[in-house]
Amino acid sequence: MTMRVPARFLGRCGIGALTALLLTLPSRVACTATLEYQVKATFLYNFTKFIEWPADSLVPGDAPFEIGVVGRNPFGPYLAESMVGQRVHDRPICIVEFLEPEDVRPCAVLFVPDAMSNRLADITARLKGVPVLVVGESPGFADRGGSANFFLVDNKVRFEINPAVAGPLGLKISSKLLAIAKIVGSKGGER
Repeated sequence: MTMRVPARFLGRCGIGALTALLLTLPSRVACTATLEYQVKATFLYNFTKFIEWPADSLVPGDAPFEIGVVGRNPFGPYLAESMVGQRVHDRPICIVEFLEPEDVRPCAVLFVPDAMSNRLADITARLKGVPVLVVGESPGFADRGGSANFFLVDNKVRFEINPAVAGPLGLKISSKLLAIAKIVGSKGGER
């Protein structure tokens, strides 16, 4: 059984509603790849509502708010489709795909799929000191230099945040988001 997270949900969903959705999914519903990445896409969008980027890090004017994916895009077309018409800090959202870690350039949010997690050091080296929320989905990702990481518990998507990585970059994470996250510390150094 596959559940679809409606695109309209993205624009209206607050942390409470998102948490309620995730906690009330029937336990017998397997977290299929499609559902898992729809939920992760929803989280990525909602992270943008509860994180403040340094004012000087956003390109002046009405340049798009970029969410990047490095490597093969596990979201398929869903990530781009779900962001149509959505805005962050009064900017339209643009999905950018980087085929290789060497192609990565600064964007507001960068998703690193599990298949690319072994290249995290290369990716974060390209972004050293730049306020990019680097989000992964592999064990230990946030401890190795990522800002946030998705993980599954009882077939439900959860996330952890490493404030020791995000804070020095100037990313201000809302206490509301931190309250529902698993907080981890940095063992992989700063970026």
